[in-house]
Amino acid sequence: MLGLLLTGCATSQSEIVSTPTTYKPTISTATAIATYTYTPASTTTPTLPHPKVTINSDDNQIYLEGFSLYIKSLVWSKDGKTLIIGDTNNGIVFFDTENKNITTNPIVPIWEIALNPDKTTLSVNYGDPNFASSRVSFVDLETGNISKTISVEREIDFFDASRKTYIMNGSTGAIFAPDGKTFVLNNGKQITLWDIASGKQIKELFKSEDNFLITRLFLNPAKNSLLAVYLNIKAPKDSDKVLVWDTDTWELKLTKNFDWTYSSLAFSPDGNSFATIKGLDTQKTQEISIWDFNTFTKSMDFINLDEPIPSVTPLNGITYDSSGKYIAIAGANNVNIYNANTGKLIRHLVTSLGAGSGSVSILAFSPDGKKLAMGGFWIGQVGKVQVMIWNWNQP
Repeated sequence: MLGLLLTGCATSQSEIVSTPTTYKPTISTATAIATYTYTPASTTTPTLPHPKVTINSDDNQIYLEGFSLYIKSLVWSKDGKTLIIGDTNNGIVFFDTENKNITTNPIVPIWEIALNPDKTTLSVNYGDPNFASSRVSFVDLETGNISKTISVEREIDFFDASRKTYIMNGSTGAIFAPDGKTFVLNNGKQITLWDIASGKQIKELFKSEDNFLITRLFLNPAKNSLLAVYLNIKAPKDSDKVLVWDTDTWELKLTKNFDWTYSSLAFSPDGNSFATIKGLDTQKTQEISIWDFNTFTKSMDFINLDEPIPSVTPLNGITYDSSGKYIAIAGANNVNIYNANTGKLIRHLVTSLGAGSGSVSILAFSPDGKKLAMGGFWIGQVGKVQVMIWNWNQP
């Protein structure tokens, strides 16, 4: 597997920040940073009954257009040649990046897709349109066959003090445990563990207190840890918590108060750090923070001065590359890539994704770190939703 090599952007040990600092890149005047825009060179349209996806491409960028309102998940195959797209209303879309071929599997409505640790099995979290139940099917990527399906009822309606409804869907968490044999499901009020081979529930890991919701699950495989965001929907933010379990023993090893005003979280490949995004100044800017996972203390802040994500909560609007040297951050229709150790801006991309009523909210680096896939959320743009693949470290 090829590693990431970016001339002029190597990080020395002297760049590593160990104490809280703030770094504010001025994007508009960063003349040394190339700003990239999308200019397609060729167009092909594969013959598909549904969806009809148009492919535009040049040497550094590929645009796929023709999806539904929401790209829920983006994952790369083990060899990095295929991008697997979870399209809410059209199902699973497999895009061969080398041959520009597309195949689909119309499992709908999709809430979330994920790969097992060895990337041979795809989990597809989906259910009925009323969100009353959830099913997870496990697809063998070599044969395309469904090996097992888990079906569970879902908690669906919760209200905060202002009567805002919380609908639990795939963003709450449906993920493989690090052993690849156990699957973790969260319905907002309960986290359960399932044996994939038998399709049976083996353990109730956690049940929430009254007025609390388990809103997100994040896996830190390098540290064999599962993190849950645990919010009190009828109390101040200082009552929010994070919960951390050891995925070898499934014992709860940490409960910590944590002001969860962050819209996304990503773990570094070595598991020692995690990054978060926080909206500032009524979403005019974003604060990116780097935290020590072992102590939950902040080591660095830096400010993303690009267009922020407008009033929608991203699923994965921040992500590390496989080397851990770089972090990609989603804006409204822009994506920035920073040095994770210094906060220095490395690349700036302006796209048509998210222009108007939407945002870029899903980011995924390819295994070799050379390509960055992005998708997102659009309002009233059925059939116009796009996914973009950017060869971001090309000159």
